[in-house]
Amino acid sequence: MSDQVSGKSTKFGKVKITSNNMDHHSCAEEYSDEDVEVRFMPDILVTVHNSEVGVIRDVSDGMCKVSLGSGGEGDTIMVPSSELEIVRPRKSDHVKILGGSYLGLTCKLIGIDGLDAIVKIDGNLDVKILDLALLAKFVQP
Repeated sequence: MSDQVSGKSTKFGKVKITSNNMDHHSCAEEYSDEDVEVRFMPDILVTVHNSEVGVIRDVSDGMCKVSLGSGGEGDTIMVPSSELEIVRPRKSDHVKILGGSYLGLTCKLIGIDGLDAIVKIDGNLDVKILDLALLAKFVQP
């Protein structure tokens, strides 16, 4: 089912990168210590080639269409998912949930406690505690 699988170490720990043709969430990272899949998806801030920041605009077949710049206002390039790293969000950032039962929801990061994130889900009053590794800074399209 997968086209490519490789090991990669990030600031979040050892991950397995899996790319497949299943849907628009096809650039995926699976954390080896947990049973939660973390996915690259549109409208999140990433670091490209360990230097420039950009915003993912589309994900397809293991490639991510990235608009350069912190707001995605720059040139658009195609980048393999293996060359992207999620920008860790900070307190008060608007974030997108990249894995687990809340996959794809946006929320506000209201606090950080070690590796835990306290978030308020957009559109309701729910406050949740999630693994910080499941969050990426959300950039409004």
